[in-house]
Amino acid sequence: MKENNILVALLGVIAVVLFGVCLMLGIGNSISVAVGPLAAQVGELTGIDKEINRRLSAIEARQTALAPANGAPGQVVNAPPGPCGGAPNGGGAPPVDNNRVYTIPIGDSPVLGKRNAPVTITAFLDLQCPFCLQFYPVLKDVLKAYPNKVKIVIKHFPLPFHGNALGAAKLTFAANQQGKYYDMVDLLLANGAASTDDKIREYARTLRIDANRLLNDFKNKDAQWQKLIDDDKVLVSQDNVQGTPTFFINGRVTQARDLNSYKAEIDKILSGNQ
Repeated sequence: MKENNILVALLGVIAVVLFGVCLMLGIGNSISVAVGPLAAQVGELTGIDKEINRRLSAIEARQTALAPANGAPGQVVNAPPGPCGGAPNGGGAPPVDNNRVYTIPIGDSPVLGKRNAPVTITAFLDLQCPFCLQFYPVLKDVLKAYPNKVKIVIKHFPLPFHGNALGAAKLTFAANQQGKYYDMVDLLLANGAASTDDKIREYARTLRIDANRLLNDFKNKDAQWQKLIDDDKVLVSQDNVQGTPTFFINGRVTQARDLNSYKAEIDKILSGNQ
């Protein structure tokens, strides 16, 4: 009888152990089912993060390659004319010919500097392009160095993948109605080309112009501004402009990106050696 009691107790212990094992297995399977999708999402996010870091590294490397060298007087920076891509022929444009002189009429574009200055720097810009923000301000230094000899003309090339660029280009023409075209260019470059109503009013306060008139000219003359931009886009194709910014000096593509490099080219023109 005593042996039977021991056997029953032993069987009970075995049953409890087996129940515990089954319970643990069930919990483990449930956790696996619940956590599986989360683990997959974490894996996907990790992959996305790696891809973002790869692209950022590529952009940083490109910016480093394009940046002018410090303390290198007279150096011509061998930057491509258009870091922000936008070749009019879908990438099939002919190679840039640095020796060719293109005809780039001023047309209706506002001029910064003396209109009869012998040297014209034409800048094809997208006002949302970070490289335009980086390299365009140098032209102001060039103008200060040659106040009677150089003028600046902007031609608009808003790229389709920059959502603010087209509206920003139109806003410069609206600001020109109050004599603030180039001041507006500076503000738009510094603000990512944002042209919301609130930003437009902010710009108007900064420039001390009539905000309501600026908004009305911006919205109500849209077709007029679009025509001016379309005229600039015709020149983009005719002059083999493949991206932004692209700069021309008297119709010839320049690779200059710093003041000394511009001086070297302008001095050649003024001395009659080009």
